[in-house]
Amino acid sequence: MTEPLNPQQALARRIQDEYEAAYRRLKLVDGPDRHSWKQDPRALSWWTGDVLRSVSFGAPILLKLTNRHDEDPTQLFIEVRLFWRACGENRSDTGVYAMLRCEVGRRLRDQTHSLLPASMSHIAAADMPLLIARATPLIDRAIGEHARQERDRYRRD
Repeated sequence: MTEPLNPQQALARRIQDEYEAAYRRLKLVDGPDRHSWKQDPRALSWWTGDVLRSVSFGAPILLKLTNRHDEDPTQLFIEVRLFWRACGENRSDTGVYAMLRCEVGRRLRDQTHSLLPASMSHIAAADMPLLIARATPLIDRAIGEHARQERDRYRRD
């Protein structure tokens, strides 16, 4: 018989489950050719294996070039950095939020530009499925804008 989880262990388990579910859901969003969704295998454990401390700075899920090439001016970079309010200053708070970065351009020397207005970079929700449901249309919009820019670029060439 296994010991019941204490509240912190239960929260850590919930975060692990929600992070994996968010990753599986985001992988359903089709990115451009040569791009793929990735998660940092240490996102939930980099702070000495402590999930709650590790996610205090957010847990990223990325859409980026499959074969990294920072000089590629056409590359799309999307970061969905997930936060759990229960890990913040007010630990009794519930809900989740995300910081969303959708950029295109060279990753070196700050040569990227955002595909979304700053007002769309912070998303909040009561739970992870709702948060991902709110983020997905914004990600689709950024991917569509990237595709439009690519079409226009080749039209000029």
